[in-house]
Amino acid sequence: MALSGLGGRISPADVFELAGVDPAEGRGADAEGLVRAALALGATANHWAADVQGDAERGLMAALADLESASDALLLELGTGDFVVLRGLRGKRLRIDDPRVGAELSLHRRELARRWPKKHGGGRQVSAVTLRVPRELSAAPGRGGRMPGLKVAQRVRGLSLELAGRGWPVAVVGPFILTGNLSEERLGDYAESLVRMALDRLRLDFFSRDPSEPVVAYLFADDTTYRRHTREIFGEEPETPFGYYDGSKRALVMNIATGGGTMVHEMTHPLLRANFPGARPWLDEGLASLFEQCRDRDGHLVGMPNWRLPGLHHALRAGIAPTFEKLLASDAASFYGEERGTNYAMARYLLYFFQEQGVLVDLWRRLVAGGAQEDGGLRLIAAMARQLGYADLGAFRRAWESFVLGVRYP
Repeated sequence: MALSGLGGRISPADVFELAGVDPAEGRGADAEGLVRAALALGATANHWAADVQGDAERGLMAALADLESASDALLLELGTGDFVVLRGLRGKRLRIDDPRVGAELSLHRRELARRWPKKHGGGRQVSAVTLRVPRELSAAPGRGGRMPGLKVAQRVRGLSLELAGRGWPVAVVGPFILTGNLSEERLGDYAESLVRMALDRLRLDFFSRDPSEPVVAYLFADDTTYRRHTREIFGEEPETPFGYYDGSKRALVMNIATGGGTMVHEMTHPLLRANFPGARPWLDEGLASLFEQCRDRDGHLVGMPNWRLPGLHHALRAGIAPTFEKLLASDAASFYGEERGTNYAMARYLLYFFQEQGVLVDLWRRLVAGGAQEDGGLRLIAAMARQLGYADLGAFRRAWESFVLGVRYP
């Protein structure tokens, strides 16, 4: 972004945030937005515009000379809506910095007369932002691990090209871009009442960092369109009727007719992996599964008993549930193998137990701080069990099984 070149500590992402652009619009800052950003950084800025009449070549160069003499820096808004920085005038040529190509270019005034004006009403107009820049610009506010809005806007812009002709609405919540064959109103309802509600609370207790890249959530209205559009967009048949997360494509693909629980489950995966890349499958799926049926409790997201419970009851009573040692140390091949249903349920209700004891957030932070462990965090689980008054893992296992068998669903 053109303004970022004026101060070493100011990035394009900083300018975008200060300009107040909605990432869902899939565009950069306009002239008024750049003025807002410049003022926030301590510069003096003004938006200048003038109508273009007839052959504008000489008149535009004269206007540029006047503007340049009255400013420390001059940003020209091209007809495409992009900005370039004027670096100097020499005869019939001008030097510009073009942030899109990251280089200084030389432009003849004929080319300027072609590229600078933009359509305005029934005619043409030229637009520029003039700046007076202090010796030191103010520091931009930090984002604290949150994804830059500029990166989201760039992905929205690319997505609009990928989905051209479909007419699907777009909504943005943090690092998530929502789209699909829903009405704009319905998509907006999911964005606010489900995704934002869950994201705000997950960030509060678990996730201080956003994923490194935006995640697109495709929400489809029913099973038929879910399957059809998945084949059209990704060339594959979904393996589940509910929805899934594909990390390689940074995409959530949802049959939203099955409810919002799967959405919260799947959005937990990219957040968790951004904050704990070394997490074992039991923790990745256990935490995601915990929140697939959830509610707000005093401003925090908590998991509730759900459909995975009866299967776990059966496995515990039949004595076929894995040991904690085996579950926590499982790699992807063993966790997602023949006993995956039991593994999911056991991981979920292990975390549910700690949640109900009021120590889940503390346990999560200890697991993250401990990093990737061969035992999958068993040592830390054992330490938390001792903190809760259990002499060893055997005593904890017996208490946990008794607790789980006492939980009812529905």
